[in-house]
Amino acid sequence: EAGDSDIQLIERFQRGDSKVFNLLFLRYCDRIYGGIWCIISNPDDALDTMQDVFLKAYTLRARGFQEGFSIYSWLYLLQSIV
Repeated sequence: EAGDSDIQLIERFQRGDSKVFNLLFLRYCDRIYGGIWCIISNPDDALDTMQDVFLKAYTLRARGFQEGFSIYSWLYLLQSIV
């Protein structure tokens, strides 16, 4: 599992394997938080927004993710709609 590619994890998640979402979270939470923090400059608000991004990704079940794009880019774009 930990050795699976991002695409493999997304595909598994889309098929209903919710536990792999934790792996995606662990891979990207720091980068997403850092990107949001650079914009917001408030650690608490950045943390809240990061959590909202991952909640949105979980709720969407990764709908809207298009193969060929990076998971990071897709997650980062989600922050603009939270």
